[in-house]
Amino acid sequence: MVKDAITLEARPRKAAGKKVKDLRKQKRIPGVLYGYKVENQPVECLEQEFHKVFVKAGESTVVDLSVEGKTVPVLIHHIAFEPISGNYAHIDFLALDMTKEVTTHVPIRTIGEAPGVKELGGVLVHNRDTLTVKCLPKDLPHAIEVDLSSLQNFHDTIVVSALKVPPHVTILEKAEEIVVSLQPPRKEEEVAPVAAMVPEGGVAPEGAAAAEGAPAAGAQAAPEPAQKAKEDKKGK
Repeated sequence: MVKDAITLEARPRKAAGKKVKDLRKQKRIPGVLYGYKVENQPVECLEQEFHKVFVKAGESTVVDLSVEGKTVPVLIHHIAFEPISGNYAHIDFLALDMTKEVTTHVPIRTIGEAPGVKELGGVLVHNRDTLTVKCLPKDLPHAIEVDLSSLQNFHDTIVVSALKVPPHVTILEKAEEIVVSLQPPRKEEEVAPVAAMVPEGGVAPEGAAAAEGAPAAGAQAAPEPAQKAKEDKKGK
C-alpha cells in the first residue's frame, strides 16, 4: 500500500452473471482489473464511491483498490462514458509494480495571474491540458503547476523546461514545447452585415438591395411569370 493513498472498495463481477444494464440500475459500474501480478478480473464498484475517488485521484494518482480483502495499488487507466447520459460506463484499473517506473499523463494546473491579461487585455492560450511523465508510482504528481506570473507581454510563453517538477519525475515532452502563451486580443469585425446597417423603417444603402437580390431603388421589378404571360396575350 502507498502511504496516504486513496482507497476504493470493489467486488468481483462474474462475466456470465449480472448483465451490465442490471448493474447500472443498482448504481454500480462494471470494470476490469489487470496488470502486474493479477489475472484479468471483472470487478464492479458503487458509482457514488468511484466518483469521489476519481475527483481526488484522477488518472495520475495511485489508488488502493480493495477486492475481497486484498488491496492492489492501481491507476484508473481508462474510463468509458455512456454517449447520451455521460454516466460512467466502464473502468479499467491497472495494477502497478511499485518498484518500477510508469509512464502516464498528468493534468496541468495553472496558478497565479498573468499580468498581461489584466494590464493589456491579452488572451491566454493553453497549448496543452496534460503532460506525459515517467517516474515511480509513489512519485506521481497529482498535477503539474504552471505559474502564469511571467506572462507580461504579448507572445510571452511558458515552455516545458520552465516547469518545476519533483526531482524524481521526468517530463517526456520536448523542453522547448510551449505549454501556455499570451496572445493579443482578437479584433472585432469592422464591417457589419448588410442587414445590421439598415435602420428600422429606413432604406438600405445603395448596392445593399442588389446584394440581397432585390431591385435597386427606382428600378422596375421583373413581372411574375403569370403576369408576363397575361400581358403578352393582351398585346397580341
